Amino acid sequence: MDKTVLILGAGFSVPYGYPSGEGLVKDIIAKGKRNRGAREALARGLEDYSSALSIDRYLSENAQHLALGIGAIVEELLEAENKSLSETPDESSDIIKLLLNELSEASFSRLTILSFNYDRLLEWRFLRKLRALHGDENIAQSKLNLLKIEHIHGRLTSLTKEEEAISNPNWGPPVPYAMQSATAMSVDTRKRFEKTLFDSAQTHFKTVYTNDNKPNTVAVGAIKAAKRIFFLGFGFDEKNMQKLGIGVPGITYAWNSKCVAGTILNLKPVPLKKVVSAYPFLGGRLHALTAKELFTEKHCLYDSSLDIVKTSVALKDCCEITAIQEQKPRNYNDVGYQDDVDCIECGRVATIYYSRRTSEDPWFVQVRLKRASR
Repeated sequence: MDKTVLILGAGFSVPYGYPSGEGLVKDIIAKGKRNRGAREALARGLEDYSSALSIDRYLSENAQHLALGIGAIVEELLEAENKSLSETPDESSDIIKLLLNELSEASFSRLTILSFNYDRLLEWRFLRKLRALHGDENIAQSKLNLLKIEHIHGRLTSLTKEEEAISNPNWGPPVPYAMQSATAMSVDTRKRFEKTLFDSAQTHFKTVYTNDNKPNTVAVGAIKAAKRIFFLGFGFDEKNMQKLGIGVPGITYAWNSKCVAGTILNLKPVPLKKVVSAYPFLGGRLHALTAKELFTEKHCLYDSSLDIVKTSVALKDCCEITAIQEQKPRNYNDVGYQDDVDCIECGRVATIYYSRRTSEDPWFVQVRLKRASR
């Protein structure tokens, strides 16, 4: 099977109660103004800053607030983790539910997720499913480790539901998700975990503008090897694109041989023309769909042979018929079916034949003129 890369921006987590970049800034300002001292100074500085939609940019130009700013981001993430327990996105926005349903453990080795978010939401949702499937924490953790999720700018520490756990050298000691919801946790234990998260963030968070300018080697390797690349909730910020190796001298990707797609509905207010002008390979590949619709109306998440394919045939000067392959044929044989399509201009009918040797092979589409109905 083809290798697939999912590239996640802030818009991916917003439906689950996590703040957008603008929302994050507004929340930090509102809370900081209720405090005194350094927190209030951070809030006032953000409020007065002309580009306050980006806390990353502000912190890059106000190094005296960097540690405090990262701490404020951690506080927002902790609140968002608890909010996500009760936040239920509408069906069209629940992309994680789609991922959980469509991706089996066997497909983990073919998938790389490149996330520009600090949160642990995706890992937690997958871990919950694996716990339910296997009934064992250690097995679930080992299965989760097979799913490659690279946080480009860093993340909070790894997950566990045990208070005492072996330290992870990459991310620090594991910490439970949504700690404040654990009513049985003592105040001292909660404070200890909170300090762990703050210390981990100070070590591992790399905001867009404080990060080095080098492309992420995991991202570059994954994109080079992938045949299918999907942008979800992504804003196409120039510096983030550079971290993917896109537009970087010396790094080339064979875009014409790759299936590349993304959604603009989840990415608003992205200036589409400006994005496509800067990155021409995205032309015609960004769709006015939700992220979930992208995988039900355009592409199959786990099997490229089930992607929708269009084949056109000119029946007469007045018309053209487009045959659309069913993405997941439910009422047809696994290896073949046919449909009749009418031309609304001349009334001619074509029979569309879909066939493949096995259920693992791509579809072969043929269009044959059948008869004239008028």
